[in-house]
Amino acid sequence: MGCSLLQRVEFNDIPTLTDSCVLAMVSKCRSLNAVSLLDAPHLTDGVLKAVAEGCKLSRIRVEGNSHMTDASWKAFCRNSPGLKHISAAACRGLTDNGMRSIGGLKNLTSLNIADCVRVTDLGLRCLAEGPSGPRIQELNLSNCTRITDVSLMRIAQRCTSLSHLSLCYCDQLTDSGMEWLGSVSSLTSLDLTGTSIQDQGLTALGSNPSLRKLNVSECLWITDIGIEKFCKQLRGLEHMDVSHCLPLSDQSVKALSYHCRTIRSLRLAGCPKMTDVSVQCLMGAGQHLRELDVSGCVHLSDRAAKLLQRGCRQLSSVTMLYCRGVSKQAALRLRPHTQHWEHSRDDAPHWYGYNSTGQLFHPIQKPRRVEEHWEEEEEEEEKGRAGDK
Repeated sequence: MGCSLLQRVEFNDIPTLTDSCVLAMVSKCRSLNAVSLLDAPHLTDGVLKAVAEGCKLSRIRVEGNSHMTDASWKAFCRNSPGLKHISAAACRGLTDNGMRSIGGLKNLTSLNIADCVRVTDLGLRCLAEGPSGPRIQELNLSNCTRITDVSLMRIAQRCTSLSHLSLCYCDQLTDSGMEWLGSVSSLTSLDLTGTSIQDQGLTALGSNPSLRKLNVSECLWITDIGIEKFCKQLRGLEHMDVSHCLPLSDQSVKALSYHCRTIRSLRLAGCPKMTDVSVQCLMGAGQHLRELDVSGCVHLSDRAAKLLQRGCRQLSSVTMLYCRGVSKQAALRLRPHTQHWEHSRDDAPHWYGYNSTGQLFHPIQKPRRVEEHWEEEEEEEEKGRAGDK
């Protein structure tokens, strides 16, 4: 194997991939500028440093590798200063020290460190305040559970080109952090799945006129009031996901349909309070609506299917799983008009959190507010800088 002109190589989904195989490739392919090693958990620091030292890369993807440490990331950043795209999802050996090296890159535009649970606010500070801070366009921090509102403040202040941001399951974030994100005028897509955002934070996000796509699925403390205030401000919204937001009712869909007439994709899966009234409201936005998921909306009936057939003629995808009240015959009438169609009358899975009548298994409790430790965070950074010396 080997080609002196080969510029891109992908060894994805090969869990048995070994160091020797990758070393053989690197020794013969010296013109590589893009390497992808997804689901290669056995590769060690040694071989990854060899890749770093043998290639001048603009793109590197190494995901799901627990053996890779900061040493490899330092080698990549040192030998490939022109790196533009880095994906290190689930590389749990990455710490704030590795983020210091990544933060020193000058041309980075895309960074995915989802599930890198050892990265803290200090590591994000290195990125935001580094030379690529104003250049970064895509940032995935999903499940980086040590990130707090401090990082959102720095992102808002420094990352002026950021368009896509994912913060799924970052459970230390609060509404105060959302207020910072509301000022990021470049932000068009935001994923807050499973965070503790409440109505105040959602309302603050509505002040960002550039936002076109918002995912707040599994955000259990958002209510109809927050949705209405958000939609009143953001009339250009195109994609909205409120799946498994258990408190939401028809009032939310009414507000969205009235204020956000350009909505193209809407996911309401796992919202047990929705009824046919929601679908009737959507008919007002039917001119643009392309995708709709109402799985687990247990109070829908055949009338909902009829309304969709008549009022949303542009619909290309409809998902109606776990809709006991919608007969197969009524659902089938939608099928000829869509590219993607799913329907079932099964009971919703237990993890949906409610029974076939929409009754919750457990009451929703308000989240314990996360205290902000600004002074403590500054002290930790001082310790980190002192340690580097």
